[in-house]
Amino acid sequence: MRKLNLLFLGIFFVLSMVGCKPAEDNDDDGSNTSSKTSEIFGNFTDNYSGTHTITAATWVNGISSYLISKINKTDRYLIAKNDAGNPFNGGLYSRFDWTVDSNGNRYYCQIAYNATSAADAEAVNTADKTSPSTGGCGGFAWSKLISFNEVLGEFADNYSGSHSISSTRWVQGESGFSITKISTDSDYMLAKNDTDNAYNGGKYSRLDWATDSSGNLYYCQIAYDKNSESEAEAITTADKSSPSTGGCGGFAWSRLIAFNDVIGEFADNYSGAHSVSATRWIQGNSGFTVSKINADSDYLVAKNDASNDYNGGKYSRLDWTKDGNGDLYYCQIAYDKASESEAEAVTTADSTSPSTGGCGGFAWSKLISFSEVIGEFADNYSGSHSISATRWIQGESGFTITKINSKDNYLITLNDAVNAYNGGKYSRMDWTTESNGDLYYCQIAYDAASASDAEAIDTADDSSPSTGGCGGFAWSKLTSF
Repeated sequence: MRKLNLLFLGIFFVLSMVGCKPAEDNDDDGSNTSSKTSEIFGNFTDNYSGTHTITAATWVNGISSYLISKINKTDRYLIAKNDAGNPFNGGLYSRFDWTVDSNGNRYYCQIAYNATSAADAEAVNTADKTSPSTGGCGGFAWSKLISFNEVLGEFADNYSGSHSISSTRWVQGESGFSITKISTDSDYMLAKNDTDNAYNGGKYSRLDWATDSSGNLYYCQIAYDKNSESEAEAITTADKSSPSTGGCGGFAWSRLIAFNDVIGEFADNYSGAHSVSATRWIQGNSGFTVSKINADSDYLVAKNDASNDYNGGKYSRLDWTKDGNGDLYYCQIAYDKASESEAEAVTTADSTSPSTGGCGGFAWSKLISFSEVIGEFADNYSGSHSISATRWIQGESGFTITKINSKDNYLITLNDAVNAYNGGKYSRMDWTTESNGDLYYCQIAYDAASASDAEAIDTADDSSPSTGGCGGFAWSKLTSF
């Protein structure tokens, strides 16, 4: 087995925060810091109708995004690099402080927004938390973050459309909308249409929602082609009195039906990785955009990403079922069709005995819920980690998960080509849990030439992860948000 070079590891940690710093620098006792960070992650509106979706990897504020590189849980601030495409200060660095007042209200202050480096941003520590509702943020009050869940989630609509909605993005099949304003008083939001949408790219939409007396949720995209946010907001003609029958520009409103049957993070019984929403099915480094969901017959139709290794730009049909034990299976019965309708017409998946056959001459693939190392984390060196079954994001570096071995607690990844170090190489990440429940990980391989080379490096020793076993260093502790 190949041993890791200790000098390189020390340099590599300083630069990319993947966890090889002496254990005595760890001042995280794992007690109350997790609850502090949970105050700032989630979907929010603010008291100026702004929109926020915040994870350990990114802070998205309307059409602006920030890539988080450092989280200080004790002092409640984080450092982020502004996306190059942001309308203001693209490519520069920000510092976000947050606090909670005596009434439990949460606030944030972007006290730095145009610093030339992460260190410069961190040095701007002038946010005053004494009275956030009245002042202390560079001469202004802090912004209040208000939890918002009314119309968020994964949905099918009553026309087999697919919807994935956060407080900053509404994705409808192959079309996306960046939410710029939310009115929780009047139940509507304004959004900028993605430029590459099939219709009205770059225009503005208004989306109203309503709930009928039976608790059913509906939406109406009453404006869709306006030249500005203010023009879209001025279209106030959606009538909520009877959404199931009319009131949306002469039509009934569309019903949003919560859809959870096959939504989640999974490994399959061939060590494949799957992250499934109502609008995207990601399998390792292949992606599929859902265009139609038939929740009654348990299948969906999706367009294969053009960049997929196989059948890019074609259409797939994916059926799912549960057996008598409640185990979940899927069958990609069509994968190379020229159109959505051709893919949907392939109805030959037989769900009688999915564990033994029925999927084009093969057994169906079993989907195994996978949550051991999934979530939003900080590590004990202030690094940030956002982990799904298909992606591991560490600060400004990303890794696409290609294999999960949930029995032996490791996964294999393809490093993003744009990573600062070892782009396009392969990594192996092992994880373990101590007897007290603390979670640790070790990136024991980081520059392997192939997935098989990365998997062969199995020298991580988890006998005492808090003190050693990761190439001569302690493993990195992951504290869940």
